[in-house]
Amino acid sequence: MLLAEAEMITPQPGGRGFIIGDRDYYLDVPADNILAPAVRTRNGRRQLTVAIPGCNVDRTLTYTLVW
Repeated sequence: MLLAEAEMITPQPGGRGFIIGDRDYYLDVPADNILAPAVRTRNGRRQLTVAIPGCNVDRTLTYTLVW
């Protein structure tokens, strides 16, 4: 699942907070969330994604956007 895409995505210490772009906004994922986000590069842009295992759609992903 794609959560964010920008020229730059900067992970914060602990791996659960991310600065999107040049501080355009922040994305925080609670520490107790089972699904952990990862940063990858596609077509020269950074993407923040979460892998959802298998076809199980009975998963909950909680995150907070801060402007």
